Amino acid sequence: MTNEIRIDDLAAPVLNDMQRMALDYGESVHTELSVDAVCAAAMASTGLSDFGPDDFRERLDVQLAEMNDDPDRTGIGRMLMFGDCSRYAANRLL
Repeated sequence: MTNEIRIDDLAAPVLNDMQRMALDYGESVHTELSVDAVCAAAMASTGLSDFGPDDFRERLDVQLAEMNDDPDRTGIGRMLMFGDCSRYAANRLL
């Protein structure tokens, strides 16, 4: 038995049907990566609205702008980023 792992499709990944369907779904859904959208989702999930000091908004905006400017970001990647950011914002509300 060898301890060698060979990955030969990094440049052009070979996806199975489920992976292709997930990527297609992600591209079919518009995910708004904005501070307002993230904060609105956090407020909707918690029923709360006081985030405390607003200093996080500028940092969040920089992070989201980088995601928006990334031409290789997939729809699924955008959805995951939105979910993470809205969850972190919700934690500020609790």
